[in-house]
Formats: sequence, structure tokens, C-alpha cells
Amino acid sequence: MKTCIMVAALATGILFSCQRRQENFKAQDISFNNISSPSESSGLVYTGEEETRTPDQPKQDPSAKGPVPIPVDYSKQIIRNAKISFEVKNARSVSAAVNEAVRASGGYIASANEVQLAGEIKHEMTIRVPREKFDELLTRISGYADTLLQKKVSSEDVTAEYIDTKARISAKEKVKERYYDFLKQAKNIEEVLKVQSEIGSLQEDIEVASGRVNYIRHRAAFSTIILSFFEQLPVTVEQPQAPGFWKEIAMACMEGWEMIRIVMVGLVKIWPVWLAAILLWGLLKRRKSVLRTANHKID
Repeated sequence: MKTCIMVAALATGILFSCQRRQENFKAQDISFNNISSPSESSGLVYTGEEETRTPDQPKQDPSAKGPVPIPVDYSKQIIRNAKISFEVKNARSVSAAVNEAVRASGGYIASANEVQLAGEIKHEMTIRVPREKFDELLTRISGYADTLLQKKVSSEDVTAEYIDTKARISAKEKVKERYYDFLKQAKNIEEVLKVQSEIGSLQEDIEVASGRVNYIRHRAAFSTIILSFFEQLPVTVEQPQAPGFWKEIAMACMEGWEMIRIVMVGLVKIWPVWLAAILLWGLLKRRKSVLRTANHKID
């Protein structure tokens, strides 16, 4: 009886030990396919600036297990654009004044074009100005107009795209760090190449998204003004002057020679008529000669 009880206790201990080892093995066995993708991230991002938290996000308990939340940058990213065109009396002086105003506002002229058309001088500029100076510069430029033709201001809120793109970058960075850990644990060349391929793909996505973030930042930080203005040039009409005597004589000789040339060319053009007339004249002359010879014989 005691032997049976001892055998049962030993078997129970062995089963319990195997079960614990199996659980530990499963906890350490991490597959590459179980890595969370960026779309499964919490949607939060670290911006390198002041850390903020959504109003509805609960405070995290430091002792609680799970991923550490990434704070979100909720600063507004608004792209402002304006298009203005007007007429001025002196285009070159207005162009110099606009350049000075842009420099004073801390902006710059991205492109400029000056062209002189029939009856007007036209200037076109693309101006980039810090968004806090946008309204001030636009008002100052509008003051240079003598006749305002168009003034249009628009705004585009790209905050959602900005936050989403930064969240994707942060999530991909976290995944890339985990791949680096797996790279250290790789046991053969095949696993190393597989992990390096995944890291390269993630790095490419991160660089593309980072470029988009930088573009949005720049467009939001510097507003755009498309400026067009022109100056009407005075139209001068020249009065015809009467030619002098000798000039009239020369013109008359030229006109006479032109008439002779036209007549001669016209006569040459109707050469078939001349040829037909010559043939007809020859036939008539021959007929008269034949008739005259016949009359002599009769006499």
C-alpha cells in the first residue's frame, strides 16, 4: 500500500514538473510572425518635444504589464495659402517694395518672373512667409494695389495626417528595435537574412514617412502667397508723314516699272493664245496664197 502511494506521488511530481517546463518554453518561444505591425500600434507617437496625453487616455500604472504608451503631439498643422492679383502704376517700384516687405517678415521668394507683353509689364511671384507673419504681409502687399482684381485666402488642416504619420513612424521604430533583438539571437544565415530584409523594409517605410512629416511641418510653418501684378504701358500712335517731292518721283518710277513688269509677265502667261494666233494667221495666209494661185490659172 505504501509503495502504491509513493509511486502515485512520484508520478504526480513528474507531471507537474513537465507542465511547468512546457509553460516556460512557450513563454520564451517568440515567433517572428507574432510581431505587432504598425497598424496594431496604439496610435500614439513620440515627437521629441513636450510629451502630452489625450484627455480620454487613463493614467498608466507603472507596475502594470504591457506596452508603454507613446505620447501624442497634438499641435495644429495648418497650411495657409493666398492668391492675390492687382494693377499698379509702377511695376518695378512695387516689385522692390514687395521684396523688402518679404525680407522684413522673415520670408523668402521661392520664384519670380517678369515679362513684358504687348501693352503691359507683368510680375509673378511665389512667396513663402512664416505663418505668424502671413496676415501682416498679405495686408501690406494688398496696400500696394491701385486696382485690386483678386484676393483669395484658403486654409488646410493636415493635423490628422501629421499625427497619424508620426504614429506610424514610432510604431515601425519599435518593431525595428525588436527585429534587432531577434538578429542577435539568430542561429543561422537564413534567419539573419530574413531579419535583415525585414529591417530594410521597415527602414525604407520610416524614411518615406519621415519625409512626409518634414514636408507637412515646412508647409505648415511657412504659408504661401501667389502674387501677380501688372502695369499698363501707354500706347503711342504714330501719325503718317507726307512724302517729299523726290520721294514721290522715286515712288512713281517704281510704280511705273511695277506696271511694266506686271504687263510683261501677263503677256508671257498667255503664250498659248499667242501660239494659236500665229497658227491661225499662218493657215489664213496659206489659204489666201492657194486662192491667188488658182485665180491665176483660171485667167
